[in-house]
Amino acid sequence: MAKKLFKRPAPYIFVFFVLLCVICAYILSFANGANSPFDVNAAINGDPRTQMGFAWYTNPDSKTSTLELIEGAGRTAGDFAGAGLLKFGETKMPVTNANYTSTTDKRSYESHKALARGLKPSDTYSYRVGNDIDGWSDICSFSTAPEDGGTFSFIYATDTQASNPAEFRVTANTLKRAYETIPDARFALIAGDLVDSTTGLEWEWEQHPPRRFCHRRKIELPQR
Repeated sequence: MAKKLFKRPAPYIFVFFVLLCVICAYILSFANGANSPFDVNAAINGDPRTQMGFAWYTNPDSKTSTLELIEGAGRTAGDFAGAGLLKFGETKMPVTNANYTSTTDKRSYESHKALARGLKPSDTYSYRVGNDIDGWSDICSFSTAPEDGGTFSFIYATDTQASNPAEFRVTANTLKRAYETIPDARFALIAGDLVDSTTGLEWEWEQHPPRRFCHRRKIELPQR
């Protein structure tokens, strides 16, 4: 009688395989930036000729972030491994049990802030925030003010008071038209009442359009 060359795998082999797949998916999610910074915002902080402030959020279990700058616009990730890289440390604060979509839907975050100092007047810098473990933000850029000040244009908006997707689209279209009308604006000042909720829903802040205009190299100054 011929012997069987293969035996049916024991059930625990399939269980092990499923667990291995779950673990690999979890690791790949972090490798792909699932825990990377979000809602990154650059804002004037101090002397705009030599300084720029930055703020962003991460999930609560993320590692320490770093602000990185390099001279020039249109930089790519590879450029941040070369000479001339500027690094700045952060300060962070936990945001726990914040109202997200309702007062019963709670989320927690880490709030991060950093200040870039010692910059050159009339210069353009590309920047990103994050780390090699959790991932990096998109690369955006800004320009410092000229040494002698001079004249400049900026965009001013107020009372957008959006609270649903349709109203956020109106806000986005308004700002888009403003940028098209004043293409040389150095920054945008949003003077308050960005959202309409009295319960401080974080979901609304995540939808606000100024967070999404970094490719236009404008500095937004949102005020709650």
